[in-house]
Amino acid sequence: MRSVAEMPDELKKAVKGLNYVSEEDSPLHTFSWEGGDESLTGEKLLELSKSSADAKVEEVPLNDFFSTQDDEGFDNLRKVIESQLSDAKAFRVGDVNVRYYVVGKSKDGQWAGVWAKAVET
Repeated sequence: MRSVAEMPDELKKAVKGLNYVSEEDSPLHTFSWEGGDESLTGEKLLELSKSSADAKVEEVPLNDFFSTQDDEGFDNLRKVIESQLSDAKAFRVGDVNVRYYVVGKSKDGQWAGVWAKAVET
């Protein structure tokens, strides 16, 4: 993974102070990964995120990530993602203790986005 310092500034600013609210609140984190020239599948996401290869992963509608959050900051985050990342997708990894990833291609052609933990029973 590349360092957070290489993330688009707008994305870093948009997640500052935001928590993903579920049964347990979790701060949002930014990331960037090399390899944006490949198509992003669930299996590729598991590899890039260093998740267990046998973890349950599913692509979910992007709106699923945002629709459960009431904080106005998530409206701003969505706008930043739409303006800074192309081909944005959302993935859910895990069963009860899950991680949500929102991933798209940055302007430099790498994968970038945000992730958060969630507890869903």
